[in-house]
Amino acid sequence: MSNRYMTFRIKHIVLGLSISLMGFVCMGQELSFVAAPNGLNLRDQPSLSGKVISLVEFGTLVTIQQGTGQFITVKDDDKIVRGEWVKIHFRDQNKGYLRGFLFDGFLTDDKSLVINYDSILHQGSKGHTGYSIKNIFELTKKLKVKAGPISEISKTLRYEFGDIEYSEEETIPFDACSEQDAIILFSNLRDYWLDKETVDWTDSQKINDIEEQVSFENTKSHFWEDQITVVRNRITGEIIRISRATRGEGGGGGGSIVKKAKNKWVYSTSSFAD
Repeated sequence: MSNRYMTFRIKHIVLGLSISLMGFVCMGQELSFVAAPNGLNLRDQPSLSGKVISLVEFGTLVTIQQGTGQFITVKDDDKIVRGEWVKIHFRDQNKGYLRGFLFDGFLTDDKSLVINYDSILHQGSKGHTGYSIKNIFELTKKLKVKAGPISEISKTLRYEFGDIEYSEEETIPFDACSEQDAIILFSNLRDYWLDKETVDWTDSQKINDIEEQVSFENTKSHFWEDQITVVRNRITGEIIRISRATRGEGGGGGGSIVKKAKNKWVYSTSSFAD
C-alpha cells in the first residue's frame, strides 16, 4: 500500500487528557473510511478473538463512537502498523445498521483514498486476457451491482479500408451501483492484468479544479502511454468519471465508467488498430 495516496490514521491517546468511561476512551464521534483494500473485520469485542460480525469493505464510511484504549500492532507486508480498537457503527447495504469494533490502523479521514491508484488497480481478478462479454460479466459476479441484460449492451464494429483501422466499442449500464462499487467495477473490468511489481508509478497531477491524472509504465506492456484520469463533481467532490487511455505500437484503447444519475453508472471500453 502506498503512503503517497493513502494516509493511515493511527490514534495516539494522551493519557493526561483522556477521559475514561466504563472502560472506554471518550473521543467524540468521527467519520472515517476503511482504507484496507481487502476490507476490515467488524468484531463483537475489541480483540482479534472477537466474533466476526461482518466484513466492512474498502472505502466504506464508518462513524467512530469511541476508543477503547486497547492497542495492537499488526504486520502489513513489510510494514508494522500500530492502532487502537475503536467502537464504530455504519449502515451496510444488505444487513442494515451494524455496530462493533474495528482496528483503526487501517482507517483514514482522507476521502482521496477512493483514488488510491496503487490499491485500486490491483483489486481485480487476474487470468483474463480479453474484454469479451462473457469475461466482463464473470468479473462482475462478485460485485454488489446489478448488470443490465445482454440486450442492453450496445456493440459497434467499424472497418475502414486504406490504412487498416479497426474500432470496437462496448457499453454496459449498471444500476444500484454506489461510488465504491463503481471504482471496484472499473478496476475489475479494465485493469486486472496489471502486475504490481512491473508498474512504475508517478505522482498524480492536478489538471484543473476537477480533474487529476496519474501516468505509469507497465514494463510487461507494449504501451507507450498509459494514463488514468479521475473527474470529480466541482461542488461535492464526488467521483463522476474514471477513465484509462493507452497508446502503443499498432493501436491503443481505453475504458471509462461514468456516473449518469444517482447510483447509475455506465461502463464503456474501446480499442483501435492502425
